[in-house]
Order: sequence, then C-alpha cells, then structure tokens
Amino acid sequence: MANGAPLDFTETALAIRFYYATHGFNLLICVVRILKFLRQNAFLGQLTDAFELMRPGLLQFAVVLFISIFMFTAMGVILFGSKIQEFTAFLEAVDNIMGYTIGYSDPMDLFGADSVGAIVFYYPFTFLMAFFVLPLTVAVIM
Repeated sequence: MANGAPLDFTETALAIRFYYATHGFNLLICVVRILKFLRQNAFLGQLTDAFELMRPGLLQFAVVLFISIFMFTAMGVILFGSKIQEFTAFLEAVDNIMGYTIGYSDPMDLFGADSVGAIVFYYPFTFLMAFFVLPLTVAVIM
C-alpha cells in the first residue's frame, strides 16, 4: 500500500503480456530466418523443401485451424464460462483450448463442472484436433 491506497498492477500485467506476445513473434521470425541456413545440409534441406511444398496449402490449413479453435473456444465459454475460471474470458479460454490441444490442460475440470457438456465439448474437440496435429507431426517426421 502506498499512502494507504492499494497498489494496482494492471498496467504491469498488460505490459508483461504484450512483452511475451511480441517476444514470441520475434522468436518465430528468428526461426524462419534460421531455416534458410538449413538448406546447406542435405538432411536438413529436406525439411526446408517440405516447407516450400507446404506453402500453398498452409494458408488454407491455418484458416480452417483458426476457425475450429475459435468455434471450440466460443463453445467452451458458453458451456463452462460460469463454472470454470479459465473459460470466463475469451483470451484465457483460447489459451486453455491450446492447452487441451497439446496436452497440458486437465480435462477432468470440464467433467467436474458439467459432465454432459464435457462430453459434447471435449471428445469432438480431441477428435478434430487429432486431424490437425497428427498430419503436422507426420509431416515433420517424414
């Protein structure tokens, strides 16, 4: 407390979120720039060649992925927004949805809040995301 008034860290929290977002974008640019140096190696050049072949369909893939994530985020906010803290705000819900995609969020929270809603939400989400994540994994391995 400064002079009897409570401290407000809202601006600091927003600045930290902005920093992480810009830093993540900067790292993405750095990784893309490093990829051009991988062409020199015969084995790693195959990876960059795969990215070149993927480029025309990548935009369509990204659009379908973002629409799917948006739909499931909206569905999660509608179903669980009043029961689970992570689904009260849309951006937090997007983060939680991405957590379900890569496996760091716990789906048991959904089943504890609303078992029927969890079945309607989680199983179709997992099934659909398998069609997005599995081909990407196979493409990187091949």
